[in-house]
Amino acid sequence: MSLLTTTDKINVVNDPRIRRCSATLNGKTYGYLLAEPEEGFTRTIFLIHGFPDLSVGWRYQIPLFLKLGFRVIAVDCIGYGRSDAPTGSLDAYSFKSQADDLVQLGKQLGCENIVLAGHDWGSMIASRFALYHPSYITHLILFVVPYLPPSPNFIDIADLAKIIPTVTYQLQFGSAEGVVESHTQDREGIRAFLNGLYGGATPDGKVAMDSTRGFDFELAPKLGRTKLLSEEELQYYVEEYSRNGLQGPCNYYRLRQQSFTDEQVLLAQGNGAISIKCPVLYIHALADLVVNLEMAKVMVPFVPNLTLKEVETGHWALWQKPAEVNAFVTEWLQQQGLDDSVKL
Repeated sequence: MSLLTTTDKINVVNDPRIRRCSATLNGKTYGYLLAEPEEGFTRTIFLIHGFPDLSVGWRYQIPLFLKLGFRVIAVDCIGYGRSDAPTGSLDAYSFKSQADDLVQLGKQLGCENIVLAGHDWGSMIASRFALYHPSYITHLILFVVPYLPPSPNFIDIADLAKIIPTVTYQLQFGSAEGVVESHTQDREGIRAFLNGLYGGATPDGKVAMDSTRGFDFELAPKLGRTKLLSEEELQYYVEEYSRNGLQGPCNYYRLRQQSFTDEQVLLAQGNGAISIKCPVLYIHALADLVVNLEMAKVMVPFVPNLTLKEVETGHWALWQKPAEVNAFVTEWLQQQGLDDSVKL
């Protein structure tokens, strides 16, 4: 089977290609998946998931990276899965804090530098990693969410929603009242929420998620199971989210002020400090509910070595169109001279 067409995926419950590991990084415990090619490796890639996802969100990509000769590290971000989910403070959730933690993980694993990939909020963490630790990353891959440069002006999410209505859902997800948390207190509520966000629909095609309004918790229990995950996979997600609930994941929608404050240090250093100089592949999902091409174009002046590809799919591009996504990744890595696989 060609590398360009394979859609092999890891089994989320018990797959011999992965090991579940943990590490203490700057006082926090992270869970992560580790996969290594049998033939050995010369490069390591870190994979950072988004909301509401887990390290196994990369299940279609991990086998590909193994075949390309990479050691693969897929982390559970802070607040998710088998990583810590601190309460009371948002400090541990900040992009800078997690970037600092991942550098420590790389050093613990003996990496002098890494290739980095992120999806959704993971793209935000990955791009900030590239700003805060530019010498530790050689190449960057961003899925669905592009690099959004730091801004000198703070815009509250409520004001931003008036300008960009498709981000209105973030008011609900990050609400001080904990709207999402209040509906996900047990496994049944967690399952209904996750299933709805993963595209579960009623027989007549109604869905629970509308980016201009938020999530319809009344409709969610009436949805059929998403087609993007098997029953075993969906149940795995429910069990992993049952460890710590949804407060940690929702905290990412409460980081706006903290991220703005952190990034003023970068802005003070000039445009050079907010440019990503390493080669970057951005894969844009044409049917994403929130991100459009105009938003993606904002990064162009700040990413001099950018390759942009488009996939006709929605937010869950890694699962919805794995063959197309993997083909773009393979082609780009080969162009960058990063394919250490034995050609099939």
